[in-house]
Amino acid sequence: MLLFIGTQEVFVLLIFVVMFFGAKRIPEIARGLGQGIKYVRNATNELKQEITQSADQNEDVKDAKDALTEGKQALDDLKDSVRRSTRL
Repeated sequence: MLLFIGTQEVFVLLIFVVMFFGAKRIPEIARGLGQGIKYVRNATNELKQEITQSADQNEDVKDAKDALTEGKQALDDLKDSVRRSTRL
């Protein structure tokens, strides 16, 4: 995530944060950031799970349609066979 930020930039940011917010508020800010990140991760995981479930359901529907199509084809073949045999 921080691949584009070097070590020197991180130290400069930390010094700026300490000077701007003060040392006493840093744990509070870090806690808030952590909770925000946790919320975003949970929301992302829930979204992934819903997409996966939807894809699985769509695949089940497709499998059922394929099975019905095969069954219909078999019945049509049987019907044609019966018609041909009754004509003889």
